[in-house]
Amino acid sequence: MKTKQVLARNPLGRRTAATAAMVAMVALTSSMATAGSVSAMTRHSGGRSAITLTVLDYWGGPPAGVEFPKLIKQYEAAYPNVHIQETSVPQPSFVSKVLEDAAGGNTPDVIIGDNPDVPDFTHTGILAPLTKLMPSTGLTTSDFYPGPMQAATWDGVVYGVPVGSNVELLYYNKALLAKAGVAVPRTWAQLSAAALKLTNKAKNIYGFGAGLYAGEENTWDWENYLWDVGGSLADLNSPAAAKALTWWTSFVKNGSSPAAEVTTSFDGEIPTLFAEGQLAMAETGSWNLSVVAGDAPKTHLSWGVTTLPTPSAGQSPVVPFGGEDFSVGKTDATHEAAAWAFIRWLFAPNRISSFANGLSYLTPLKAAVPAYLKAYPLYAPVATEMGHSESRTANLAYNYPQASQDIWTAIDEVLDGRLTVPAALKTMASDVTPLVVVK
Repeated sequence: MKTKQVLARNPLGRRTAATAAMVAMVALTSSMATAGSVSAMTRHSGGRSAITLTVLDYWGGPPAGVEFPKLIKQYEAAYPNVHIQETSVPQPSFVSKVLEDAAGGNTPDVIIGDNPDVPDFTHTGILAPLTKLMPSTGLTTSDFYPGPMQAATWDGVVYGVPVGSNVELLYYNKALLAKAGVAVPRTWAQLSAAALKLTNKAKNIYGFGAGLYAGEENTWDWENYLWDVGGSLADLNSPAAAKALTWWTSFVKNGSSPAAEVTTSFDGEIPTLFAEGQLAMAETGSWNLSVVAGDAPKTHLSWGVTTLPTPSAGQSPVVPFGGEDFSVGKTDATHEAAAWAFIRWLFAPNRISSFANGLSYLTPLKAAVPAYLKAYPLYAPVATEMGHSESRTANLAYNYPQASQDIWTAIDEVLDGRLTVPAALKTMASDVTPLVVVK
């Protein structure tokens, strides 16, 4: 999403010593009861006992910061003995805030964080397992795409359910492609050739653009192509990684993409440059579908969107995804059951689909996708890609933020000429391999 919006993705930095200390404290002091029974949840959700639930998220601004409080008010109206106290903090301080509260004995009842945050929280023992609660209330892991459930699962136990999902897509300027006689690219080779042909620097037009800055988006973008050729974050000094990184950095090197320092904004510059006709094609997130759709009439842009290209025709792109998870804090049986009752209420198909669309996400419920696409057809390529999605944290779990920083730093050094591709991959492997987590 844009907050990853940037919601689904954020520049994830190194964990500080203070945060590490909090993690240790949480691990030692977290001995609270597990989730309550379904009958307790049902009694509570019927409003027979007054209770206050605390919610912690980073949804302080629109759209989530506007839409989510509306849902809270609806729930409180339906269950008047339930009071929900929502607190939003800036996303960069979200993880440390959750861990600090848990260490102080104030674990939030509902935790809404970026999906790569879940391994950190499960590793420190502050989340209640949802595996037994889900099927008993008519919700199972099979109701969701496999990728998001993989991200929310630790040692076979589910600790979160996705709010919705976003992915990277290929946006294209129909008029510029038609004028140049270029078909919509489906393969890497087609995208490379089209980008060169569509570049016209005299008119300040580049054939292709993406978020090639030193941040999480650069790691995420490259993962699309690393996984397409069978690569893995657990083995970065490999022929697959070399093929993917050589291709991914070729656009800046051959001049068909703006220099990396030009594309420094996660959410702003790429869709703006595309809408203004300065990029014939752009790779950016599905959270920008609504942004481009809103800007297109202002600039008279005729545009389309499709799935990311693959090495060979007919392949399905293997993609990472963004989006938050709803998790239940490990507190006591009564609060855990009440927290799950609230989350389960949110997952009425029309309710969660409407909320997901408000955040520019694809609905998380697979059964709701056909109706969702009928209402919002622009999201069709998102649904296609989500069918072949993988979790960024699959190999690295709670070490993903550190690993991602190591990866984007090395990619940035290739883009500005400080490192060759082989040298960058050697550095990546040296830094990241020790961070691989075997679950």
